[in-house]
Amino acid sequence: MSAPDQPKYRLYKLASRWGLPSASPACLRVEGYLRLANVSVAGEECTNSSTSPSSQLPALEHGVDFVDGFGDENAAAEAIIDYLREHGHDLDSHLSACQRADLMAFTALVRSCLEPATAFTMWCEKQSYCQHTRVAYGAGLPLPLNYWIPWSQRRAALHRFSNSAKEQVYKDAAAAYRALDQRLRAKRDGDFIFGSRPSSLDALLFSHLAFHQGAPVSAPELRQALSEHRVLMAYVERMSQEVFSEPLPRAPAITSAEWAQRAEEAASPSQGRKKEISKKEAEWSKGNKMWLTGAGLATVAYFMLSGQYITIATDSGYDDEDDGDIE
Repeated sequence: MSAPDQPKYRLYKLASRWGLPSASPACLRVEGYLRLANVSVAGEECTNSSTSPSSQLPALEHGVDFVDGFGDENAAAEAIIDYLREHGHDLDSHLSACQRADLMAFTALVRSCLEPATAFTMWCEKQSYCQHTRVAYGAGLPLPLNYWIPWSQRRAALHRFSNSAKEQVYKDAAAAYRALDQRLRAKRDGDFIFGSRPSSLDALLFSHLAFHQGAPVSAPELRQALSEHRVLMAYVERMSQEVFSEPLPRAPAITSAEWAQRAEEAASPSQGRKKEISKKEAEWSKGNKMWLTGAGLATVAYFMLSGQYITIATDSGYDDEDDGDIE
């Protein structure tokens, strides 16, 4: 009996948590896209971004190509989906011109209303952050990085929303729920936004609605507003049960011989552009790891010199600081 074909792609994603395939909305979006496009892919769950080969999540491996984008996890998701489109996996290829216009409009709606609500409830709501987000994003990191790295992400989020009122962020999300619910009611048939065939909008939309509906980081305001839209709730349940019913096959371990072969292929003259990209990615990865190391040493030195290291080990540490929570 011949061995089954190995998946062509390998997805590195933040580990599953809260009953969701990943604790990262961006990783969930990429996985949803791959599943909806019926791409042969294996999954590699990472406890944190430092365990990814590029120190960034999500990341996609395809032969000698490694795609993870430059920037935050949303930029990485965009880069991966663009790469998949270029390699024959375009979920939007069947859409008409009118549908493409709707696709652009609703994609903009999700990015401007639902993505901020997801980020706000995960990072700016102190209870959600302390009890859930920090634990998920600090898992597997040594002390004090398991506090410092999530804390720095929270500070960045608080800065991002410093001029935004919490009520307005959630009000915008509720308005998006209404528009999306009406769109689903208006379609004639099929399980997806544009009928019987999925689109990139389905992957993007589900990645946020799944968090708003089922993750413990979701604010009560989001859960309540979403629960008022029966059709939208049914859409999320259907996607969960039909698209994510089975976990991705586990990615096989890569042997040293395979790593050597990939390095040789990447360095061959025929790879041209891929070699250049690999060099940039290597520099980016090296920079990330150096930054993490430097941050860890600086943080350890700070707490040892200030005498506050015992506080972190015995109580909530960074969480007791006044981060200027947004009300």
